[in-house]
Amino acid sequence: MNKKIAILLIVIIMLTGCARNVDKTTNTVTVTNTVTITETEDQGTNEDVVNSLFTSLATDAPEDALLLIVNGVDNVNYKDANTIETVTIEGVTSNSESMLLVPKYQESIITIESVEYNIETEEIETKYEMFNSGATRNGYAIRFNAFRPEGAPINKITITYNGETIDYLVSYNGKDGNPTFEYVE
Repeated sequence: MNKKIAILLIVIIMLTGCARNVDKTTNTVTVTNTVTITETEDQGTNEDVVNSLFTSLATDAPEDALLLIVNGVDNVNYKDANTIETVTIEGVTSNSESMLLVPKYQESIITIESVEYNIETEEIETKYEMFNSGATRNGYAIRFNAFRPEGAPINKITITYNGETIDYLVSYNGKDGNPTFEYVE
């Protein structure tokens, strides 16, 4: 019995010990509209209209991808961006901790939530919603400045389009690192 408790404690330490020292109860989230370059012409219905920023950045995207995540905002050419909103978790100052979230389709909805691991249920639970994009337009992206813990995730990104919802838990791949381009599908 003591061996099982020791193993459980080691797993708990591994899941929480690698995260940065962030007081999750007092996280401050700042949202700003950082770039508004041009307004696009009304295209009528936006049903299955692809976001031009996604098209310009995701040249080899899988067909089922609904969201492109570009890790490290210095890796992005913003020439096709119309609007980039910035969501920042207090204490994040490095571009290496930033990611650009680009929905594939106009009218997608992106939410960012604070989450935590529940030891009793062994599940990730939502604490609160930090940001909701509403229906996105052409050239839309979010610059998300957040920590990527190696242990249990503290943030979740959800992309919803045309009745389909996909969740992405923000974490760091300690073995291989996160690729510059990630697709949520």
